[in-house]
Amino acid sequence: MPRSPALPAVTARGFAALALLLGGVRSHAAAVVSHVPPSTASFIEKHCASCHDDVEKKGGLNLTALTFAPGNPKNFNTWVRVFDRVADGEMPPKKKPRPEAAELTAFTEGLSKTIVSAEQTRVATEGRATQRRLNRFEYENALRDLLHAPWLQVKDALPEDGEAFRFNKVGDALDMSHVQMNRYLAAADYALRQVIAPQVERPQPKITRYYAREQRSFMGPMKFSVFNSSPERASFPMLGDQPQPDVRAGKAPATVGAADPANRDLEAVGVVASNYEPIEPKFNQFKARWPAVTKSVSTRFPCGSAPAKPCPAKTEKCRRPLS
Repeated sequence: MPRSPALPAVTARGFAALALLLGGVRSHAAAVVSHVPPSTASFIEKHCASCHDDVEKKGGLNLTALTFAPGNPKNFNTWVRVFDRVADGEMPPKKKPRPEAAELTAFTEGLSKTIVSAEQTRVATEGRATQRRLNRFEYENALRDLLHAPWLQVKDALPEDGEAFRFNKVGDALDMSHVQMNRYLAAADYALRQVIAPQVERPQPKITRYYAREQRSFMGPMKFSVFNSSPERASFPMLGDQPQPDVRAGKAPATVGAADPANRDLEAVGVVASNYEPIEPKFNQFKARWPAVTKSVSTRFPCGSAPAKPCPAKTEKCRRPLS
């Protein structure tokens, strides 16, 4: 079908709304760069810079160039690690001169107040949990719910989600790259096109009937073989609630066919059901590729308590045409 010239703009706007509505993309507080307290800066210059400057960089850490940007998780964690090492007495190392008690207290208290204040600000604005985007399974389910299209399948078109602790719902592992954004945009564009009507007039419904006697999965177990030697696992033909031994013995055709629609509707296949025998009948000829209204009619009754009137045993499936 030719693409409408106005559709790309519509889908782009629609997808932008979907991305905002579904996306919850992880965002941190703005990486506001501020300076560390003067007592902290002087302590670092006196006791730390000899090992953690731009020349030595022991442990890969350059404290002389480290700014205080609490909105950046990596930067914030680095300052927390610096505080913990100094407060626990691990830094400065034992071979280095120890700072005076008052100097050490001023450093830890000043840095602690700065870190705690930044953490409280972040929690007040963002909450304790990291904001995250939807993973691809959640995104597919959200599209299905929003567009009332339970048949949509878009998750396989999206990149694999990151995992943390064997879970794919952890915000810190769900990043958003330009590749993922392009894939999410393409998935939403596809979803919108699937729910937009391809024609103005409503298509006429098409009714297709699938009869039990035409299903290989039903009729196959009726014949005994090396793979089906137990009577309780075999299916058996019935007309309404009456057995048809001639059909099972092969003396009569499996179905009367379209020549006798009244009896064709009564033709059924029975199976034995109990707590020990699984029921595995299925209509192997029917696969729903598009939204459809499906109606299945079946009859169940315990042995010896069949109804007095014949019960129709048929399955009707109604679906829209593919075009």
